[in-house]
Amino acid sequence: MIRAAFPVVFVALLFSPGGNPMDAQSSVINPVGSYAVTTTDETGAPLSGTLTIRAAAGGYAGEFVAEDASVPFLQVTTNGKHMMAVVDLTDYLAITWLQLQEDGSYSGTWHQMSPGIAVSAKKN
Repeated sequence: MIRAAFPVVFVALLFSPGGNPMDAQSSVINPVGSYAVTTTDETGAPLSGTLTIRAAAGGYAGEFVAEDASVPFLQVTTNGKHMMAVVDLTDYLAITWLQLQEDGSYSGTWHQMSPGIAVSAKKN
């Protein structure tokens, strides 16, 4: 099952679905679209699938589909030539950080997030 075998730490190469991935009006990535993803799972076995990112309330969200299973991307954000995503792996979250390369591909890493430490904040 993909949730159990989803990569903990790996390098991902995402290929743009065509056209210029940068918004014509700014230097910010437009992440909306479908991407072919190639990586490995935590055992080193190859894993390929499709990541689809769509506009969502307040930003972007998406879904990675591989081997007849899917993993939700809860939030996708961009900053210049970087794209970051929070991924829901049911038992834990993962984060990915990708950088747009000169050839239009993306490369970066994924990291499993630990259970974490509670935090709260109140705006003054």
